[in-house]
Amino acid sequence: MRVMTVTCQDLRESAKSWSMSDTPTTLRQQLQQLEVELRAASLWSAQPPSQEAMASTMPFMYDTLRIEEWLQWVFVPRLHALLDADASLPGNCSVHPLAEHEWTSRLPSGTHAQALKLLADIDATLNKGFEGQHFISGLASHFRSLLVAKNPQTQSLLEVTAAI
Repeated sequence: MRVMTVTCQDLRESAKSWSMSDTPTTLRQQLQQLEVELRAASLWSAQPPSQEAMASTMPFMYDTLRIEEWLQWVFVPRLHALLDADASLPGNCSVHPLAEHEWTSRLPSGTHAQALKLLADIDATLNKGFEGQHFISGLASHFRSLLVAKNPQTQSLLEVTAAI
């Protein structure tokens, strides 16, 4: 009788393949383009914020930094650090609405349009998570294999290597 063993690690590895495999590459390109657009809109600073400003505990450090400062000195570096470490990325991101609110009320029309589009794209990239169809398909295949493995008459239907 052939027995198929599935560990939690196997499921984690499968889950990684179900997720959008190009997400890190896409996100890195979006972050690089965001820097270009922020520079073009004169929203990129050569001078870092003070240590006091960076010590804020408010979301987006809203009480001490402008949104473009937070993007430059917190958001972009932290996402690059996560990408470099091959760590989990945030699964829920909504930076675009805050930037749109702040920039629309403060900046001349059109100067920040490309940066806003990129922020919307970055939000969408981070909010993707698993594609539902891939997850359901993989889960269904797993359960099918478990059911087939239980019955000696159907074990020949399993797709396994000769070593098993």
